[in-house]
Amino acid sequence: MADTADDVTRCPSCGGHLDPDDHFCSKCGASLPSMPTVAAAELEPDGAEHTDPELEKSLRAALSPNYLLIRQIGVGGMGSVFLAREPALKRLVAVKVLAGELAADQSARARFQREAEAVAGISHPNVVSIYGLGELEDGTPYFVMQYVSGRSMAARLGEEGELGVEEVKHILGEVASALAAAHKRGVIHRDIKPANILYDEESGRVLVSDFGIAAVRPGGDSEDKTQLTRTGMAIGTPKYMSPEQLLAEKVTDRTDVYAVGLTGYELLTGRGPFDIKSPQEIMAAHLRDEPVKLSRLRSDIDPEFESLLAACLSKKATERPAAAEVAKRLLPGAGALLEWPPPGLEALRGKGVTLALLWLLASSLFAVSALVLVGIGPSLSSAVTSFAALLPLIFGTVGVVALAVAVSSTWRLSRRVGRAFDLGFGSLTIAEVLADRRGDMGAVITGMREYAPLAPATRSRLRTERVVAAALLLFSGILPVPALILFIWLGSKGLIGGAAAPFMVMGPSVLVFVASVWLRTREQRGLGRTRALLQQRHVPSEKLARLVDPWYETFESARRDQVLGRGPGGYARTSWLVGGAIGAAVLFSIVLAVPLGVVGVVHSTIWQNSPPRFSRTQEKARIAWAFKSYGVAVDSSITPLKAGRAFYSLIPGDISERRLFPQHPPPRKIETVTDALPENPWGAPSLGVVTTGDTSLIFKAIQGFTADETLYLERLASLPGWEEFDVVAHAAAMDYLSARYVLPFPDSVSLWAMPLPRSVGTKEWAYANSARAALWMSQGKLREAEEAFGETISVGLLLMEEHFLITSLVGAVITGIGRHGLEEFYTATGREREASVLRAKYDSVIGLNEELSVASASQPTSFDVAYVRNSITRVVQDSTMTRGLRWELLRWLPFAPCTNVRELIFGPDRELQVVFSSAREQLARFPSEEQYYDFITAELERSIQTTLPVTKRAVFRAADITGKLLGNKRLGGCVQVLLR
Repeated sequence: MADTADDVTRCPSCGGHLDPDDHFCSKCGASLPSMPTVAAAELEPDGAEHTDPELEKSLRAALSPNYLLIRQIGVGGMGSVFLAREPALKRLVAVKVLAGELAADQSARARFQREAEAVAGISHPNVVSIYGLGELEDGTPYFVMQYVSGRSMAARLGEEGELGVEEVKHILGEVASALAAAHKRGVIHRDIKPANILYDEESGRVLVSDFGIAAVRPGGDSEDKTQLTRTGMAIGTPKYMSPEQLLAEKVTDRTDVYAVGLTGYELLTGRGPFDIKSPQEIMAAHLRDEPVKLSRLRSDIDPEFESLLAACLSKKATERPAAAEVAKRLLPGAGALLEWPPPGLEALRGKGVTLALLWLLASSLFAVSALVLVGIGPSLSSAVTSFAALLPLIFGTVGVVALAVAVSSTWRLSRRVGRAFDLGFGSLTIAEVLADRRGDMGAVITGMREYAPLAPATRSRLRTERVVAAALLLFSGILPVPALILFIWLGSKGLIGGAAAPFMVMGPSVLVFVASVWLRTREQRGLGRTRALLQQRHVPSEKLARLVDPWYETFESARRDQVLGRGPGGYARTSWLVGGAIGAAVLFSIVLAVPLGVVGVVHSTIWQNSPPRFSRTQEKARIAWAFKSYGVAVDSSITPLKAGRAFYSLIPGDISERRLFPQHPPPRKIETVTDALPENPWGAPSLGVVTTGDTSLIFKAIQGFTADETLYLERLASLPGWEEFDVVAHAAAMDYLSARYVLPFPDSVSLWAMPLPRSVGTKEWAYANSARAALWMSQGKLREAEEAFGETISVGLLLMEEHFLITSLVGAVITGIGRHGLEEFYTATGREREASVLRAKYDSVIGLNEELSVASASQPTSFDVAYVRNSITRVVQDSTMTRGLRWELLRWLPFAPCTNVRELIFGPDRELQVVFSSAREQLARFPSEEQYYDFITAELERSIQTTLPVTKRAVFRAADITGKLLGNKRLGGCVQVLLR
């Protein structure tokens, strides 16, 4: 089957490609065998209707033997177009046949014939040629014309988008030249638009086609003597019609010039010259509105070209230039002695300088931000205002983004340079294009404009200095990043101090930059500021390489007596490799530098929100400690491990934490009060706030409970868990870590992955204990009730000694529950004196807290890293502070070097080492807490992070690898904290 398919798509004589409906080979003219039947959709040409067999048969007979009909290729407004071959001249032609429904219309026939006659009388290389005119047997006219293999400008515009300025000049110049020839013959096209301008890809010429509605004025007369249009009839495409066409007034040769201006706008901008929102506004815009300035839509348009197109669009026909004048002004520019940039290198013009500036900006922002942090060190936050402290963060972030853009741009530019080598251009030519930020290197080479007075040797030196200056600028931009990496590596090894940073990182770059600027200022001093020329846009073409050698012929002629030539070529792969190597090396440097820079510029976020407010925590602790004497006696037989296991039984379980830490066979897990007794007779969600009217449970106990209330309270008092609650209440200390986890802690998790005890659930038991005391009060067991409140206070005080801050805070709350219940107990039982003592003690502590708050009011009103750091080290060493707070802040203390770039590079100072040493002696009571201490201090060097999402874990891994490469294990840990 494959062979059969190939047989019917290849000419049996020459092997040329065939379409399914070809009857003759378009290459050699050989007659073809009958084709197999295929689907109608396959036979239909793009944009064409089904072929009329009778029309095709009649046309083939009329054309034979001079032309061989091949196939239908399209349908136009006036009829069908066929592809044919002229054997005698071995060329393809197009045959246009008037549509059958128009053949009987005398006006249409006359207009069709007039198109052929009008075009046949115009001999111009930019007008589609007419080869012959004839009729079918039924009188339907046809004519044979030049076949153009390329696309229309409308098709190019749709596929490629707006075109480059120089190419549009060339296109409009050739169109204007064709129209000038037509106007000279008295022919006015009246329908110039991108769809009627064809682009011959083989010759590179544009050709004007479709003179179907042309006005023919013999001898250039001013009136339409063919009388093919009625007075008051507007002819043309509304979008491209002149004001006189829209008003159905007399058309002149300037009518076509108006359409040339409209076409230029569309080719340059992809839109018309008017701000219109709907098709209905088109006619009004042509008659009323002023065109939008081209310079607002295209920054690379030159004033001369802009003014020419504006003149073409004048509302008054007499104010428009003639087509011959338009051609004269445009064609010399397109045919300059030396096209610059060379064909195919438009996209490279000035990109070397642009890339160098991007590198300079990016690396300077990043490196300077890092140097600021290294130079100021821990005094940064106290030395500047809060707004200024954000500047390193802002500049560093912008620098990182700009570095990423610079690497990407370098890679893309290296690929374009490689393609330029593939086309055949030499290295020096490519370098000149890359360095040509002004866009006038062609004028320098040819000695045009302000460069005309300069001698060839001077222009040659000028070209060399531009290339060298651009190369130095690029080098000065890339240099700071590897210099910063070298500085960090030497600093981490202790081989260099922070004071050398500015000279080592930015010094070489500044020197190279000064040399580049000096070379550029030489030109400025000698020639002054030249205006920026047009930035050429790359126009894709498969045959672009054919233009390189002719361009070099012109180049060699233009550069006579100048030393700088084309340079060696053939470095496409080398260019790609160099670009890729630069990008890879800098990217690797960024990977190494970014984690350090990120930590340096966002170091304050490590402590800004997470640490507790010291004063508030200590205020709650003072209130709880004030009522320590109201707790129950300690039972020395209760070991810390037993108390820890009892506490673990009381708190709600968390199945997910078992995946993170191995544990002992857990003690029995006890249902919470809410789970065991989801409803109570009072309909309140918490026993701690149950009231009957304005009476709490304690006062209600004196009055007596109902049967349902008593039954509920008896069930509550018999719940499993009171034994464990009593154990915790009478314990002297609690070792929760040994009860909860198998020690030592595994290396597979971090400190921050350790699940906190859900101690908040213990408050339910405290409230329930108050309810149990109320039951005993109602039964006359006042001693047992008073002891219950003391147990609640003791449980809270014990929890306050735990190393988890949340447990300490919950302990303070539980102590408050016991104190409040005891006060109500004293009041309800008539012991007002004891109640007054409790209230007085509470008020005294509250007053003390207020005094201490006023005394500490001098602390910074805004966040200050140095203040927080000093506060943390002070609290960790202060034995008067609650242990939970001290342990909590000790968890943050290892990250102190993360808040100081100098310590991050050179290591923590001796102050931190002293704080850690004293903290171990004061806080670690049990072996489990000693291991917990070791777990905390090793956090910065922990290399596995299981609690982070995949993307954040990848970032942490990158930072960890960076730290290892730089000999700095602290870096990964700091990034780990920031990612949380």
